[in-house]
Amino acid sequence: MKLESIFFLAVLSLVSLSCHKDESKIQNKIEQSDASPSTKAIEIGTITVPDDKIGIGCITEYYRKGKDHKDLIFTQTGASDEKGWLNFLNIDGKQIEFYTSESSSGEYDDENKFIIKLENDDYQVTINATIGDVSVESDSAQARGIIKVINKKTNATGSAEFEGGTGC
Repeated sequence: MKLESIFFLAVLSLVSLSCHKDESKIQNKIEQSDASPSTKAIEIGTITVPDDKIGIGCITEYYRKGKDHKDLIFTQTGASDEKGWLNFLNIDGKQIEFYTSESSSGEYDDENKFIIKLENDDYQVTINATIGDVSVESDSAQARGIIKVINKKTNATGSAEFEGGTGC
């Protein structure tokens, strides 16, 4: 009987150790998946701006680079309700509006570059632009650069190169 008891305890110990190892592996997998969630990249899509949203004054239109000004991806216009400036961007298939109190809401790095920063509860947008041709006669300026979007909740990011300009 003593030999059977020792054998039974040995088998029970092996089963217990094996179960504990599996629990440990499962816990490690759970912790790893929680620590580094997979995030889908943000897609910047094309936009359509309704006429009733366009106010008086200058308008900026940026198109996806290399698309011959066919894929409009960003617009800034005077808000029709005089709240300031209205900025449009399509993020993951949803057209989002950002209000700003100033036309560029940005900072100038030097006389040929500027940064526009937009933000709401869900997204942080940074537009880095370089000014190209300027026409005093037509009160317009061309620009090119990159739009970067960050989802504040998931940290997912997306970007798009653009070309376009501002006319007044």
